[in-house]
Amino acid sequence: MILKGLEKDLQLRDIEDETQQSSVLVIDDQESQRRYLSQILKTAGYQVAIAENAQAGYLKLGLHRSSLVLVDCEMPGTNGLQFAHQIRLNSDFDSTEIVMVTSRLSKKIVQAAMSVGIIDFIAKPVERKMLLDKVAKILSLEPV
Repeated sequence: MILKGLEKDLQLRDIEDETQQSSVLVIDDQESQRRYLSQILKTAGYQVAIAENAQAGYLKLGLHRSSLVLVDCEMPGTNGLQFAHQIRLNSDFDSTEIVMVTSRLSKKIVQAAMSVGIIDFIAKPVERKMLLDKVAKILSLEPV
């Protein structure tokens, strides 16, 4: 019985260690959205980098090599679809997963997003549990 408890404790620690090593880049032009998403992710143990637009996101991704990018669909200048397309052109980011965060989930946007390598969507307003479950699943971790 004690051994089973220790085994379970060690498994939980492994999951926590993996979570702490996983980094997420949040790109959104709205500061409140960046703060909200990064707070949820940091509280769950993820390393988080933030960027206010696609250009800053591209630079931060080059520096931090995040495992996952959460990108807003509609931003001034380069939008989330264009950002994803740029990332997919660079083989250095082949293992980086991209998820679009949007309040507009039309069939046209979904098709365009899938065609540029976006693997999933998170609808705004973002719910904490749903965000953490999706991030954990994408990063091959158990839901928090």
